[in-house]
Amino acid sequence: MSNPDVVISLVDNASAIIPSLTVDTHLKIGACSLGTANAIYSFTREEDVRAELGAGPLVEAGIDSLKVAGGPVFLQKVNASVAGASGSVTQSGGGPLLTVTGASVDDFQGIVHITKGGAVGTAEFQYSLDGGDTWSATIVTAASYPVPGSGVTLGFPAGTYVLGETYAWTSSAPYYVADDLNAAFAALWTDPREWLFAHVIGKAGSAADSASMVAVVQSQLDNAVATKYRYTEAIVEMADVSDGDLGAAFAAVVAPRVMAAAGYCELLSGVSGRYYKRPAAWPVASRAAKVARAPRVGIATHLGRTRPDGRGGALQHIRPVDGLYRDEERTPGLDALRFTTLRTIVGKAGYFVTRPRMMAASGSDFGFWHDRLVIDKACRIMRAKLLDYLNDDVETKSNGTIDELAARRIEGDIYAALRDLMVAAENVVTATATIDRANVMSTTNKLRGDVRLRKRSYLENIDFSIGFEVPIQSAA
Repeated sequence: MSNPDVVISLVDNASAIIPSLTVDTHLKIGACSLGTANAIYSFTREEDVRAELGAGPLVEAGIDSLKVAGGPVFLQKVNASVAGASGSVTQSGGGPLLTVTGASVDDFQGIVHITKGGAVGTAEFQYSLDGGDTWSATIVTAASYPVPGSGVTLGFPAGTYVLGETYAWTSSAPYYVADDLNAAFAALWTDPREWLFAHVIGKAGSAADSASMVAVVQSQLDNAVATKYRYTEAIVEMADVSDGDLGAAFAAVVAPRVMAAAGYCELLSGVSGRYYKRPAAWPVASRAAKVARAPRVGIATHLGRTRPDGRGGALQHIRPVDGLYRDEERTPGLDALRFTTLRTIVGKAGYFVTRPRMMAASGSDFGFWHDRLVIDKACRIMRAKLLDYLNDDVETKSNGTIDELAARRIEGDIYAALRDLMVAAENVVTATATIDRANVMSTTNKLRGDVRLRKRSYLENIDFSIGFEVPIQSAA
């Protein structure tokens, strides 16, 4: 016999048949150069993030969120067992071949430009880590030059360097394997602090690896619901691969608690002021964190909302011109395959979320981020309220079913909690609670009931007609 407890069962597809604890802090999991693996840090100031965690994707994403949504934000350093590295160098001329060594702390698109020809010690150069968007000051060549804050060292072999010659390479950030991520989540579930959602930072090397990582995250979130009663979601970054590869890898994937954010953008670094190529998940997570703190609607906000009133408008920090590597408006397809994507809108400046998709099964009531967050908040509220009744005594009728006044009292108590935390906050339109009057409690010792929420509606398609009106001539 199991211990007494409160069980909340989600009813999917209920909206098709039914007619009619505040957590606003999110968590990021990723790699950084300092800090303790699997430890969870809380930050409200950008300078503290840099001082405690150094550099890397976790630091950059955390600071972006602080700038957009404010604090606090929880940051967890994952054990990145795959070290950062740099690829081969491509040069434009016939001078000595530059070398790039060291464990890169982040993703960089590196370029070196020779600004003065000559031998090592005479020749001069500038470097860029963001594909040529911004450049360093002019530097005199030396046998080796450690690029500040990057983990990368440039090597200049002996020879004569040619004015105007360029060298290009790509550096990758540290990454982790499934065991590393599972260890991070294991630490999370032992920490008493609750959070609204997780942003899992780090792109896999292939579409298949992305699908595997989504499966790991979904398994962890499912287990957290079943064993810890932690109702939460995650945003996971997709590999930088073709739409076809992603579609094929995720055709059979069902992960109703995971948003798979596809595509990349040029995002302004809050640390260096450079524009780095970043996954679409970064601005999406920052927007989700921001709207969750809105005094009304909040988590029920569609992340693609275009009205610039604090809960919507263009996504922040994306480069204004040519800011997207993939635009769902120009190359549609991934949205229909349940990926969350970014897009432009004709007539609106900036970049927007197309739809905040979840990797839920087709037809699910929880196929969108806002619906998932709303139903999970209701689960947290209901469990907290119903725990007050655990092992309580209740009046029953002669046939063993619950007394009518007792049923109404409990229904009113549940409704009051949902009214104060869900309806008043405008996360849902209405809420109802119904106790099962037919259940013979004298033999089952179990209280059964249902809660139904009427969700908000969203204007995803607007269709108007326009024309001239012909005036009616009045009789003389």
